[in-house]
Amino acid sequence: MSKMLLNVAMATSALVAAVGFAAPASAAQPVSTPATDPCTVGYVQGGIACQGYYGGNLFQGSAGSTTDPAIQNILRDLLDGAPAPTGSTSSYAPPYTANYATVLATFTGPTGSQINFGTTLMQGLTLVGLHFGGGSVDADSQASAFWLFDAGSTPINSITLRDSQGRVTTAGTSNGQLYATRIGSAVPEPGTWALMLVGFGAVGYSMRRRRRATALPQMA
Repeated sequence: MSKMLLNVAMATSALVAAVGFAAPASAAQPVSTPATDPCTVGYVQGGIACQGYYGGNLFQGSAGSTTDPAIQNILRDLLDGAPAPTGSTSSYAPPYTANYATVLATFTGPTGSQINFGTTLMQGLTLVGLHFGGGSVDADSQASAFWLFDAGSTPINSITLRDSQGRVTTAGTSNGQLYATRIGSAVPEPGTWALMLVGFGAVGYSMRRRRRATALPQMA
């Protein structure tokens, strides 16, 4: 084999090896269809909507890392309400707006009966993802899900999980991520509406004055 052919063969082998050992594309796949295996909204105290379950542990990044693109898609759907989440309450009123591109905080194990995010505080509507490694009362083993919940008006750094019978439990919960808190609604706030109305009124007044000035007869 000539030197040129040998070089080509070696380059081809290296390319095949590189492709063969490349990291697989990120993809969050449901454990089963939502109709038969939906997450429980009330598992997170204050929950108003949830999305899942998804197979395996999806929470690998650390605090400050970029949120996995597949997870960003799930969070976007949960905030937009289209498609409908796998579980929701009457308090769920999408769409909502939030910046979830960066992981705000993580936990690697429950602290007592709660999930603790350290010094990171949560308030109002909040987005979290939780993984269940096994032994959970209401969650699938080796599965992940995402919750939109109301953390309340007083800042907190931990969340409470409750089973279907209302008992506080962190059984099976192994790790998770916090993506956004103090989430706002996509509908303008009352103050914003007031400013918009003032602006519309000013525009209308200006247009009326302009029409009146145009309609005045011209003096000879």
